Amino acid sequence: PNGKYRRPWLFVMTLKYSGKSFRKVVWKADQETWARLHEEAFRSFGGSVQYVVLDNLKQGVIRPDLYAPELNPVYAAMLAHYGAVADPARVADPDRKGTVENAIQHTQSTALKGRRFESLEAQNAHLTHWEERWAAPRIHGRKKRQVLTLFAEERPHLKPLPLEGFRCFRQESRTVDDAGLVQVHGAYYAALPAPLHAPVTVRIYAHDIEILDGEGQLLRRHAKAAHKGA
Repeated sequence: PNGKYRRPWLFVMTLKYSGKSFRKVVWKADQETWARLHEEAFRSFGGSVQYVVLDNLKQGVIRPDLYAPELNPVYAAMLAHYGAVADPARVADPDRKGTVENAIQHTQSTALKGRRFESLEAQNAHLTHWEERWAAPRIHGRKKRQVLTLFAEERPHLKPLPLEGFRCFRQESRTVDDAGLVQVHGAYYAALPAPLHAPVTVRIYAHDIEILDGEGQLLRRHAKAAHKGA
């Protein structure tokens, strides 16, 4: 927010070798949007990557750690779907964190500086046009070669995309009741073989419900109930 005006979030993913980037602005930056933006970036490049270095935003990283960072569950599941792992920018590591932040600063100071847009769609259209007509054809400042040429060399090394897109979900915790059920939004679902009174994880998708044990193993999958009390 900036007074009475809202500023959108700017997302940038840049491939390390070529400098080819995907840019998009969104109004909200929740866990699902964060995962969707990564998915859009992978599909715009025509492949996913081995690992992603990211700033320690709460949308992606719950707890930064050198050896075992804790990621939000939706983001972690999306990365697993595309065969990538997260490498959060470590605290007090300016070389790595700077690389992540430079792409944002470059976009703000070059593509967006001094510009106003009537809508989010207009701003994203401008960013796409700017990437195609200026950013991608430019000569990379450090490598002294065209970004598109470098991307042509890099693209065959990207990982193949899965046939199906990632299914987003909302994750919540529940406790199994005396009847071996868990309640989700007013409906009841069997959780056995989970022990009675045990904590379980519930993943809520658009059309179904998954129940997982404490180790993340799938226990049950149910179609989502049509009404409360079912």
